Amino acid sequence: MSRRITIRAVLVGATMTAMAAAGAGTAGAAESTVFTCHAFNAVCISSGDVLTPDVVVEAGQNYTFDTATTVDSVSNDTTLTYCVRPSDSEWQITVLPGQTYEGPRSVDAVTVTEYKSCPV
Repeated sequence: MSRRITIRAVLVGATMTAMAAAGAGTAGAAESTVFTCHAFNAVCISSGDVLTPDVVVEAGQNYTFDTATTVDSVSNDTTLTYCVRPSDSEWQITVLPGQTYEGPRSVDAVTVTEYKSCPV
């Protein structure tokens, strides 16, 4: 009888561990989901900012944040090339027409460029 209780305890423990792992895996996948916004002939910036979660920038225009902001995505639905300027790096991120950049990344500005890649 003691052996049966031990085996049952091991099986229950293993089942609980597997359920916890499956639950943690699901939660981790849900947290990494990025929702991007899109706007015709514009650049759409999605951020974690509660007051302005999405910023729509008309084609050819630049956008500068008042303070560095965590950006989740930048969708370029224009025919122009845009540069994402991270606040923690001198390297800019190129977002070509039709592309979406997914963060999260702390960003100072999103600017248009006449080149096919962003200057350093």
